[in-house]
Amino acid sequence: MARRRAAMASPPTGLNPASKQLRILQCNINGLCSTATKIKLEEIMEIAEKQKIQIIALQETKLNEKYNLKYKNYNILRKDRNKEGGGLAFFIKNLYYEDIAINIPNTSDLEAQGIKVYLSQNKTIDIFNMYHPPNNKLIDDGTMAQFLKDNTIIVGDLNAKHQLWGCSMPNPRGKILSNLFDDNAFMCLNDGNPTHHSYSYNTAQALDISFSSPDIFHKCKWQILKSIGSDHLPILIEISTKTKTSSIKEKFWNFKKANWNLYQKNTNEDFRKAPTRIKDLEQNWISFKNTIIKAAKVSIPRGNIKKWIPNYTHQAKDIQTLITKRNELQKKCTQNQPNCRTELNIVNAKIKSTHNIFHEKINMKELDYALENTDLNKTPGPDGIHGQMISNLGKNGKEILLDIFNNSWKTGKLPQDWKTATIIPIKKLDKSADDPKNYRPISLTSICCKLMEKIILRRLTYHLDTRNLLPEEQYGFRKGHGTIDQLLFFTQKMEVLDYHGMSSEEEEDGVEDEEEEEEEAYVWEDVSSSVEENYI
Repeated sequence: MARRRAAMASPPTGLNPASKQLRILQCNINGLCSTATKIKLEEIMEIAEKQKIQIIALQETKLNEKYNLKYKNYNILRKDRNKEGGGLAFFIKNLYYEDIAINIPNTSDLEAQGIKVYLSQNKTIDIFNMYHPPNNKLIDDGTMAQFLKDNTIIVGDLNAKHQLWGCSMPNPRGKILSNLFDDNAFMCLNDGNPTHHSYSYNTAQALDISFSSPDIFHKCKWQILKSIGSDHLPILIEISTKTKTSSIKEKFWNFKKANWNLYQKNTNEDFRKAPTRIKDLEQNWISFKNTIIKAAKVSIPRGNIKKWIPNYTHQAKDIQTLITKRNELQKKCTQNQPNCRTELNIVNAKIKSTHNIFHEKINMKELDYALENTDLNKTPGPDGIHGQMISNLGKNGKEILLDIFNNSWKTGKLPQDWKTATIIPIKKLDKSADDPKNYRPISLTSICCKLMEKIILRRLTYHLDTRNLLPEEQYGFRKGHGTIDQLLFFTQKMEVLDYHGMSSEEEEDGVEDEEEEEEEAYVWEDVSSSVEENYI
């Protein structure tokens, strides 16, 4: 049974109408967790931006529960398959909706998810997203009956073939669905054109289907869009209706007007009421994070951020060239031209190609040191926790954060939020925007993770320096060291050698000057003492 989310009895009144159409984009994307599929997702999102899509229904996402899928300005509802393959996802933008509970027998391979979208105060439409793998199992009439109601749209890839929606020959599953839809007066939106191309068998079929209930069929418009690299083509469905929307605007925290006394009071109270320290790292982190965000919403004002403009990676010149070539090869493959399949695989491959101190617990002094030596005004990572929220925690909050640090330090694991980052490409000055090489990627990671990194770095540095594990010539990535030190040392040594130059006889005999040795020793002593002072 699907878990209900974002449920509302009815949307608020007084909203401005965004459009007179509900626009749905459906596509079997054939995977969402690799570099190549990321490009396909970006192409889907670019289409969605241009076509002003409000709902994207994807099939065969091939995600598992460990994969964190997010996209700015969209609410994402997922239904992952327990084993490899399959999987569904809704991307919803600026709409009031709620999940629909679905009952599917364990013996069935059908995957389905549904949402109820509020078009107005008293009018809704149900949208179901479906996938069924290409095996010999049939679809049960009783399972499908729950979807065949008024004000309903059904989209997806059921691997069902029938002439009704554009296939050359029907298969058993297609015959069952055709009779079932006919008995319930459901109308096929497909125009007969193929939506799937098999390059292995050189066949084209209409495997992606779209059906509507008879009461809204006359309001629907259906069309196939350009390829995004998948063997399935994306499909646009437009439903003529007036929809009510609520704009999703990202907000920033106004720390200048924050009531830190109230923030500290609320966090202290919540942490004091919290149950005995949780041993599970992930649960402990989530509880800590939720307490901070809850207190921040009460004590820190928020403001709106300017409209976000996406920067799509696939628009880079090099990648665009490969995408254009990929699309040309896909057309050749449908025409059964020789060697095109091998070339297509090559292009797709190119698109895819980017001491005791260690056992001691982290203490409050180390946390305070990390807070004092970290820029707390930096933009936070995907967890949304700002440095100011951490630095203004009371004693209880900091102790719980220390528990999280020590649990991670002991088990060698990290909370899921700490493993993710928001990547922002920054264009280099006076460089062309078409070349991906002209961008410098900036990674925004969790502030809490940065604090722990700083604590561990301090311990590592102490361990290496006190045991002389680094050679004296190592100047990179060391505190108080740099290229200027190397140049200065080299210059001083050359001046000493020049001032105490050896005579021709001494050069022949290989005899060194004692004053030179003393001067060299003085230089080394001076450099080493300087290093010690910088470290201390």
